[in-house]
Amino acid sequence: MLRRAGVPVAPDPRRTRCGRIRDTRGRGQCDTSRVKKVIEMAFKICSEMAHPRVGTGHILLALSAEGEGIGAHVLNDLGAAPERIDAALRGLADLED
Repeated sequence: MLRRAGVPVAPDPRRTRCGRIRDTRGRGQCDTSRVKKVIEMAFKICSEMAHPRVGTGHILLALSAEGEGIGAHVLNDLGAAPERIDAALRGLADLED
């Protein structure tokens, strides 16, 4: 899905911020409200597109569109804006029809 959206599969490590994320293992919980929001968004996107099941493309689009989390920032830094993921997802669905 990322390749279809024009995102390099092996991104330049100098452009990503993953190495700067603090190690939080064993120190509290993740933001479950944001995870829940992204999953709900993925189901809504899937439903609006009349797709039979939620796939990775729907989750990527929801992560990117959510806009606040680390996932959204990493995807945006890689050039995977919501519009690009949406176009790739719709193009993939057209191929399946």
